[in-house]
Amino acid sequence: MVEKEWKTEPDEKTWTDKKTGFRCHIKRHLELGHLCGYVGVPRDHPLWGRGYGDLYDANVDIRVHGGITFSDTIKQFGEDIWWFGFDCAHAVDISPYSKADIEMSGATYRNMRYVRKEVRCLAEQLDHRLKWLVIMGPADRKIQEEDDD
Repeated sequence: MVEKEWKTEPDEKTWTDKKTGFRCHIKRHLELGHLCGYVGVPRDHPLWGRGYGDLYDANVDIRVHGGITFSDTIKQFGEDIWWFGFDCAHAVDISPYSKADIEMSGATYRNMRYVRKEVRCLAEQLDHRLKWLVIMGPADRKIQEEDDD
């Protein structure tokens, strides 16, 4: 790890993923200093408006660092994008502003490069999931049945 790498990298980054067209965002947590990654899906995406818990309940297998821990709109981007996100503040992660984490052996700081890679991976999975929903696999039937209530 580069010594105090978090002091030289940006605190925020936003872009549109070229492969999927989804909006992507990385932001540093103000209090703890770790990075969080987000992918925004448009209103016509089948998972728009779904809570991240709904994904797990419907057996939607999306793999990203520490799992999805956020789903909602983000005020600065408006109401037409629904964001799914993850954070890098798990047991094996360093949150730079937490003295306990810095001193914990075996923990790793998840830098901007790492989080960007994970965000791209999440975008691809959400895009793949969109295509899979068209086929209506078993987990999708559960989501569809909930919609029909």
